[in-house]
Amino acid sequence: MSVKHTQQIACLKCKKKSDFEFYGSINTMLDPTLKQRVKNFDIFKFICPHCGSEQFVNYSFLYHQMEDKLMIFYCQDEEEVAKVRSLYADDFDTALNAQGESETIDTTGYRRRIVIGADNLVEKIRIFDAGLDDRLVEIYKVLLYGQMQAELAAMPGGDAVDDVFVDEQLDGSLNFVFVADGRAVGAVAFSQDVYEVIANQYRDAVERLAPTEPVINQDWAFDILAQIAQEV
Repeated sequence: MSVKHTQQIACLKCKKKSDFEFYGSINTMLDPTLKQRVKNFDIFKFICPHCGSEQFVNYSFLYHQMEDKLMIFYCQDEEEVAKVRSLYADDFDTALNAQGESETIDTTGYRRRIVIGADNLVEKIRIFDAGLDDRLVEIYKVLLYGQMQAELAAMPGGDAVDDVFVDEQLDGSLNFVFVADGRAVGAVAFSQDVYEVIANQYRDAVERLAPTEPVINQDWAFDILAQIAQEV
């Protein structure tokens, strides 16, 4: 089940206190409407009833897509990531029960991830909903990142790419968006053919080197590619 509690928070604008609903865990199979509220960031949205100011409230919770055996632990900072990593590595089932999840859950075959940032949480959901392996997608992103960096460097006044993220189009298709100085500077459509080539080349090594790693991002992809290169 989803676990929530109501707590008073102060508006950043008018400073008056109002109730806000915090979720400790979100189970999308038992509460399917919450999935869209996560994807459109409504779960973080606070609208002050006194002054009408809209604000983003960042807080930690467990996102449990039970129907797909997926759990994503949403954290606020690296310190919390370290704590969650240690907690769930030691005793996964007991830690789940502490989050309010049922003792009857069979956690065999579950994919566990830890993320910081609402954008990264939503990106993970998009990737898994598309039936993709996020580890291979992160490698895909790194390879595209290098390609785009080279192309922009060759252009007069070209910006350096800061980030690459997976976006979902209105028709449900995915593409990669390149960001520089906080703005989108380019996009490339996701290619299933390229993904399969990457899977054929890297999947076995990824399974061997990082079968249970919960923090999967571009830093991880750079590191795993370096490890693979050293073995060649």
